[in-house]
Amino acid sequence: MQIKNIGQSQNGFTLLELLIATTVFSTILLLCTYGLIQIGNTFYKGSTAVRTQNINRGAIDNISQAIQYGGRGVLTNAVDTMTGPAREIVATTQSNGVFCTGNVRYRFNRNTRVQGTNWALLMDELPTGGGCVFDFSKGSARELLGENMRIVDLAITEKDDESFDINLSVAYGDDDQLTAGKCNPGAGSQFCATSTFNTSVQRRIQ
Repeated sequence: MQIKNIGQSQNGFTLLELLIATTVFSTILLLCTYGLIQIGNTFYKGSTAVRTQNINRGAIDNISQAIQYGGRGVLTNAVDTMTGPAREIVATTQSNGVFCTGNVRYRFNRNTRVQGTNWALLMDELPTGGGCVFDFSKGSARELLGENMRIVDLAITEKDDESFDINLSVAYGDDDQLTAGKCNPGAGSQFCATSTFNTSVQRRIQ
């Protein structure tokens, strides 16, 4: 009887092939991770920008409607900074101040981030017998801006007895994310946004 030896083939990957496959897989995984991070950053940046725009639009609409239907002009305790047909009621150079229309009082605190007890733009009823005066006490006043937001610029100009121009610029972000009211580029910029609205208002009720 003859017994035949049956050879067994033991083919497999070489060490070099394994290294190449691992490198290719790691590269693909790295590219996918980078892509997901970029998508996430784009989403957060868009979401932050939209939220900032909406809050700013709501604030300027609130002021506009108060002037339109307040039944009186815009009062302030600040000294006028313009002469002639146009009068700057709220100047861009004011760090803080107050203006009132109808029975509504607005107080602003420029470049102060809304956080904790810090406020930026408050609205409340005109104090009885107190006049249009500024104070830092928040009390029961309503904050018109959102958390981590601040006023970059606010100006109200009276063109005549019945029409006003309003400019409101706001920013969202931590102190280290902003320089001169603009978002710094680079890491963390997806969590920073700015918004500017300008509008003209005509008084409807005298």
